[in-house]
Amino acid sequence: MLRTTGDGMPPQAARGAITLISVVVLSTLTLALAGALFVLLMAGHQAIGQRLEREIAFRGAELALLDGEHDLLSATAPIGGTAAMAGTAASAPPAGRNDRLGSWPAPGRCGAQAQRGLCSPALGQPPPWRAWMDQPLPADAIGVPVGSVTGATLPVIPAEMAGATTVPRYLIERLPPNNTGGSAPAGVPPQRYRITALGQGRDPAARVVLQTEWIEPEWIDPSSRRAAASQPGGGRVRRLGWRELVPPYPS
Repeated sequence: MLRTTGDGMPPQAARGAITLISVVVLSTLTLALAGALFVLLMAGHQAIGQRLEREIAFRGAELALLDGEHDLLSATAPIGGTAAMAGTAASAPPAGRNDRLGSWPAPGRCGAQAQRGLCSPALGQPPPWRAWMDQPLPADAIGVPVGSVTGATLPVIPAEMAGATTVPRYLIERLPPNNTGGSAPAGVPPQRYRITALGQGRDPAARVVLQTEWIEPEWIDPSSRRAAASQPGGGRVRRLGWRELVPPYPS
């Protein structure tokens, strides 16, 4: 039997179908909104966590850099203090320094025992601190932890506070002489040093690497000698610059 036009869906059923469709649409929109809010909250939580990890790593690198600078200043300080520096001939290399800098490892290698944390870069090879950045996790066999040489101690962090789980490290490099810099006479270039410090967050993969470069020209320039002597530790060196290493990392 054929249906007539009057045999359509009853009005009550039509209203129920429209209501059902509206409920499905609203539920879908609500779920989509809840999902978007969840993703937004997770992104915000991750961003805050990354900032916290970086802050922990940065403070650790700062602490290691200061400890490395103290190591260098102590190692280059003459025995007898400022009076010994004043009595050094202007053309003679420094004497009476700490035995820690008495010898350096071969180019491309880092020292051990009394010379631990001291490295000599090699021409054409990446510097030793590149291993702190070119690997998924920084190499812990390079450099020395804070306090290993200077005896400095890390501040105690309460258990309820966030802090690094890895002790910050640093290394000191003796850079090749630069004959074009400063007022050094021909054949007597000033000695340069580079300190590189590594700090890590609670996640060891989060890292910050800081560097300072130092110069030791005081046996050439008496004014430099006086300026260096005024630094904490009475070292012969003075700092030239500071930087944070960020990708792409320099050579």
